Amino acid sequence: MDSKSAHIPAMQAARKAKLENSPKYPPGMIFLQVLGTGANGAPTSLYIFADQTRYMFNCGEGSQRLAHEHKLKLGRLENVFITSKQWDKIGGLPGMALTIQDIGMPVLTLHGPPGLQHIFNATSRFIILKNLHIRAADCLDNQFYEDHVMRIEYVPIYPNSVDSNESPGSGSSDGDSIELDPEELNIDYYKPMKGFKRQLDITVDTASSKKIKGDGKTFLQDQEAAGNPFTPSVKCAMCYICRVKPKEGKLLVDKCVEKGVPPGPLLGELKAGRDITLKNGTVVCAKDVRSEESAQMVFVVADCPSEDYIDDFVSHPTWSKHQNLTEDPDLLAPSIVVHFTPDKIVLDPRYQEWMQKFGPKTQHMLLNSACTSLGSEAVHRLQQKLNLFDEYMFPLLTNGERSRSCLLEYDDIIGLWKRNVIKPITHLSEPALPPRFKDLKVPVILGEPLMKFFARPDTGFDTSQVVGLCPDEYLKEAMVMENFPEELARFKEKVASMDKSSEYPNILFSGTGSSIPNKARNVSGILLTISENTRMMLDCGEGTFGQLFRFFGPSEINRVLTELKAVYISHLHADHHLGLYNLLLARASAFENLNIPFSPLVIFAPHQILFWLRTYHHNFQSIRKLYDLVANVSLVTDYKGPFIHKRKQEILDSLELEHIVTCSVRHCLNAFGVAVKHKSGWKVCYSGDTQPCEPFITIGLDSDVCIHEATMEDELVEEARHKQHSTVSEAIEIGRRMNAKNTILTHFSQRYAKVPIFSGQLESNVAFAFDNMRVRISDIPKVPLMYPALKAVFQEDFEEMELRTWRIKHERETQIAEVELKAKMIAEDCS
Repeated sequence: MDSKSAHIPAMQAARKAKLENSPKYPPGMIFLQVLGTGANGAPTSLYIFADQTRYMFNCGEGSQRLAHEHKLKLGRLENVFITSKQWDKIGGLPGMALTIQDIGMPVLTLHGPPGLQHIFNATSRFIILKNLHIRAADCLDNQFYEDHVMRIEYVPIYPNSVDSNESPGSGSSDGDSIELDPEELNIDYYKPMKGFKRQLDITVDTASSKKIKGDGKTFLQDQEAAGNPFTPSVKCAMCYICRVKPKEGKLLVDKCVEKGVPPGPLLGELKAGRDITLKNGTVVCAKDVRSEESAQMVFVVADCPSEDYIDDFVSHPTWSKHQNLTEDPDLLAPSIVVHFTPDKIVLDPRYQEWMQKFGPKTQHMLLNSACTSLGSEAVHRLQQKLNLFDEYMFPLLTNGERSRSCLLEYDDIIGLWKRNVIKPITHLSEPALPPRFKDLKVPVILGEPLMKFFARPDTGFDTSQVVGLCPDEYLKEAMVMENFPEELARFKEKVASMDKSSEYPNILFSGTGSSIPNKARNVSGILLTISENTRMMLDCGEGTFGQLFRFFGPSEINRVLTELKAVYISHLHADHHLGLYNLLLARASAFENLNIPFSPLVIFAPHQILFWLRTYHHNFQSIRKLYDLVANVSLVTDYKGPFIHKRKQEILDSLELEHIVTCSVRHCLNAFGVAVKHKSGWKVCYSGDTQPCEPFITIGLDSDVCIHEATMEDELVEEARHKQHSTVSEAIEIGRRMNAKNTILTHFSQRYAKVPIFSGQLESNVAFAFDNMRVRISDIPKVPLMYPALKAVFQEDFEEMELRTWRIKHERETQIAEVELKAKMIAEDCS
């Protein structure tokens, strides 16, 4: 076991002991909380809090990052309920599973459409779950999950028919095979990756299994899965009816005294709901000395993925127990229905009629593209401050989030900046329903991040914690930092006379962090804008599309996506390619939205990615027509394979490039660096993840821009070597040795939240990248000039990082000293 996961068994044992000793009572508090709204660019996810237990309904790409930012603890999340096998509902599962494993959860149970567990089969080559057992529940009609909190009934729905001519990305696979050009990629795609060992442990609960009770929960007994028990091509969606168990009434001590109940164990009997008999023969009924039980509560999670499902959805017999209700006490109207259904289906008259049947007491909340909030405040807080340096390099981001107005007089804080210079985001009172919803027959509420709906106590919606933006506050935070206004003024003076080069190329960093996303840095993604109508992505980590949407906004994102001609994937670690599907699907929609002919996206990637692409295509959504795959190995300088020169030239022409060259780098198996040269002469190279290596220097010679990873600070060179990464100084030296005109450093360890630590004075042609930073070649020398002001505005972060570095260095020196002392003692004993 590696040192990173050595703590997990101990955490699992402690968690198990705590659960065994914890009483299982119906919760005193339970609420639904929006995590991801389903807005364009945002994840789709609903978080359920119930005292000692947590649940999640859907887990879209980016849910992990929002949970981290808003401190929604995942340590008690044991069950995830999925409504459909589409990326917007499941894209966050792999990253979420890694987080859950790292905090010591031993088991994660997936509930949803058949074959859902295949997402972990497909990712098993780059998502290693050695210490987390994945369990797949059998969610059929008349089946349910039950624990001490609630009973969740499965409502599977099916489409009317299967259309063999589905549009790209419109649904799960129809089973057609992937056609490959054997001359383009002469590779055995079924051959496992070298060094790969299966680590994933998945079991499937079957309907024929015996039900057992344990730890206060009803589960189906695990069975060994000899193979895939489901037909992957079955198109099923899942809805859920959740009935919260009533909470027993409290024992009323004064009533007990009136009935003559003496102190002692008899009170415990009454508290547990059991009647007792006193010594004098008097029978005391528990109901007479306890408050009334809390009422039962029902909520529904609904998802009708497309028009094909509507007939089966609205006619499903399970709904009748909760619609058109009479006085039957066993029937209960839902307090709320949460709709993951796409907005165009919500507007369908049949769906509207189905909503009406729940009656006026039921509220309806939408979590789909009708919502607008992207859920993060941290990215806006950081960008608002960086925007003070340069409005082109750090433009203000799209404001989907609700803004709060803070009355702040800027002139009272600093006379340097006049109010009309600073551009706060427009203030919004609350999200408004899109015009297309004006004729809805049933009132609906748009979900907002961290919006709560309280089921117990039954108080309804709570918006006190809804994510909002307060740009005035962010500016005040910056301006009151010691020395920042003066340093900012000096920076402005220095750059005022600097020349500006051509608009193209320009480079947008959508993610500059490593491993996992945090609130300040997303994982790897770089958009290279080659010309006015041509763009290319360099890596595509989870959340890349959300970052692009936040940067370009709804008015520009479709155009940008249609101009995206290719994506380059450096290697198959999850933080470099897990955002690919969302980008593919969003790009296909962009062509449709703009009503222009579709062209597949060229994917340059290690050929082993085909296992991931094929598995997803056949088990989840049809994506094969969305891309053309080119193996990175076919682009190395001395490649001798059968890549057709004509096809390669067509790709280069579409990208307006003279050449694109790859090389193997020192990180993991099948990791590559790349260099691209434009027909006009400029050249950009990108290292991916690597230790310093000669082949990358060779292909990057005389680059205008070298983009190099700099995961670790110089003090952590041993850790960098162990993880096969580069330090800051090593990355700078690579740029110097290849004679690069400029070097931009990226892929920083997430310990450096705002600005990484560096040694000495940076050269004028070396820049650190930030998320949502866009630079032209002429902008790069500006970035080093920012550092005095950056140190001032982020001085608390610098102090914290320096202290952390000192501790790491001190611990390492202590360990070395102990080893040397032991060696000396052994040597003395031997002599």
